[in-house]
Amino acid sequence: MGETIFQSHGIIGRGTCVSRAKTEVKGMEKEVIVKWSWPAKTRTPEADLVKIATELAITSGDSWVLNHLPKILHAEQKEFDEDSLQRHLSKHFGEAYELRVLRI
Repeated sequence: MGETIFQSHGIIGRGTCVSRAKTEVKGMEKEVIVKWSWPAKTRTPEADLVKIATELAITSGDSWVLNHLPKILHAEQKEFDEDSLQRHLSKHFGEAYELRVLRI
């Protein structure tokens, strides 16, 4: 990981962090941006929204939109185990607690 470009400092929110990184693609080193956050589990993943917007831009003939959408090389979601602190808090607080996932 390289330089941190953005880091959310609020106690409420998704805890988003954006950093520079390097990866190897087809034997060549490339600079990339890595974003990770802890949104509500019910929130639609950003990668899904970008995919929908890309498909709509192509099918509608509005290809100019593609210049304004990020190229997502990889996206994944990690959920917390049943024995995690988050799951225990969820059981304790019930509906008042919003389950979160890690999205990269």
